[in-house]
Amino acid sequence: NVHIDDKKTLENRQAAADAVEPVTVNVLAGQAIVRDGDIVTPYDVEKLEQLGLMNPEVDVSTRLGRSGIMAILTMITVAYLVRFHPNLWRGRQVLLLSVVMLGPIVVARIILPHSDVQYLFPVAASAMLLAVLLDYQIAIAIGALLSLYIAVISNMSFEIVVMYTLASIVGAIVAWNAERTMRFVWAGAAVALTMFVTALSFNAISTSLSWGMVGERLVETALAGALSASLTFM
Repeated sequence: NVHIDDKKTLENRQAAADAVEPVTVNVLAGQAIVRDGDIVTPYDVEKLEQLGLMNPEVDVSTRLGRSGIMAILTMITVAYLVRFHPNLWRGRQVLLLSVVMLGPIVVARIILPHSDVQYLFPVAASAMLLAVLLDYQIAIAIGALLSLYIAVISNMSFEIVVMYTLASIVGAIVAWNAERTMRFVWAGAAVALTMFVTALSFNAISTSLSWGMVGERLVETALAGALSASLTFM
């Protein structure tokens, strides 16, 4: 005398599912969803699916867009050097400039935008080296353009671009005409302080600050400043 109504059961299930309020989860820029060694939960899988990270593919339009921006940046760089520093093209300084720019771009393409590395990346070393070997005006301009290059190829956030640019400018100003080792130490300290304040400022805008985050940013930016100064000195 028992009859199972499959249709009515499905309708009841659907009605119960529709009655559940949706839960919104916010994912911040640069936030690590799953780290190496973590157990992946269904919620993690859903986040990865919604963000398009399960099967990340760069379509043709994205490639064309990045190529266009890179071409414009390259044209601006060449035009700046031709217009204001024509003597660079007559010697080996162009080769030096190319190596200093291409090196960070290649490394950034491999390791960025990993959240554990982006605050440690010593991009200011390029501007500091150019300030020591060539001119601080060239160093400031190339440092800003290099930050934009890295942003385009690595999908960096506006926060990181501003931090890299400011760190490069400050490092170039302090390291200019460096003749003593102490000047490189001060330049590294200035880079670390600039990155630290910039990172905390953006973190305060996007999230609530905690002492743990402050300590983490302090250690990361201090290492970035030390790496920038060491690479420049070597």
